[in-house]
Amino acid sequence: MLIQIDRYFGFLLSIIRKGQVLCQKIPEVLKAIRTGYRLGSSPKNKLHSIDERYFGWEKKYTTETYNKQGFYAWEEEMANKYFVGCNKILIGAVGGGREAYAFEKRGCAVDAFECNPKLVAFANGFLEKEGLRARVVLTQRDECLVTGQIYDGAVVGWGAYMSIQGRNKRIAFIKKMREQLKENAPLLLSFWVFPTEKVSFRHTVIFYVGRTLRWLLRESPLELGDEFYMFFGHVFTRQEIQEELEAAGFKLACLVRTGFGHAVGLAS
Repeated sequence: MLIQIDRYFGFLLSIIRKGQVLCQKIPEVLKAIRTGYRLGSSPKNKLHSIDERYFGWEKKYTTETYNKQGFYAWEEEMANKYFVGCNKILIGAVGGGREAYAFEKRGCAVDAFECNPKLVAFANGFLEKEGLRARVVLTQRDECLVTGQIYDGAVVGWGAYMSIQGRNKRIAFIKKMREQLKENAPLLLSFWVFPTEKVSFRHTVIFYVGRTLRWLLRESPLELGDEFYMFFGHVFTRQEIQEELEAAGFKLACLVRTGFGHAVGLAS
């Protein structure tokens, strides 16, 4: 009799615990559904306009204080490890000119480009005021500047790679960079990255909700890892980064998950 009672209360306790876990997940699920709905119901050009408004509105990117800080610590580490001896650098999505400022202060010649007109205007004024030679060219969204020059290294500006929607678009972008690089030249990318190779529960929910809506609206499908906070971004696994680099003609040399995710590919 006592054994049956113990089993009954044990079973009851397990149900309560499972119910508690489920209740804790409800807010997470609702947030993921909301994000999936937003991504699924927004065509690509609408997400682009949100992105452009955010970076045009966020004032820190158009201040001298922000751009004169130069490299972040992780960028400095990558520059010291992979960009030593690089004299000529191509920088895409340069924003307000921070990376161009940092590389030119190291003695590098820099060609840079950016798709946000407000950031281009600020960057050119800022770099000229600082007495630097680098100038930023306005390009179309997701398009790589082709200069006819060959470079010792390349950078896609902080977090910009993840804002390119779609694997094929991302590969095409860095493939254009590869065509302008010397053999074994480094390419630095930065992005959101999963802490392990396992895709999170949140992003699985986002994917299925968003992909279903895109299918109903006959829009291009969502990718597993697509995300939206204040702007669109894609969260990567190591395998994704490696495959995209290899498809564009690079060999993955380094991937760091801690802090802001980043990787270096070597032109192969």
